[in-house]
Amino acid sequence: MDYVVKQLGAALSRGEQRAKDYVNAQVHDTIARWVEREPDPAGEVARVLRVDRTTAERWVGEAGAR
Repeated sequence: MDYVVKQLGAALSRGEQRAKDYVNAQVHDTIARWVEREPDPAGEVARVLRVDRTTAERWVGEAGAR
């Protein structure tokens, strides 16, 4: 698994679009799961991803709309 993470990190640092798309999809799926199971999904997103509450609420809204 370390190898995969290192390769993904290297691809992201090179700006490869496929790597960006993959990471975006993984984040979206994770947020969608939090929306389903967490009583305060925006709070969980803000805490885990270290973003402000407004950004977390926007992301949760986007994940819930899809």
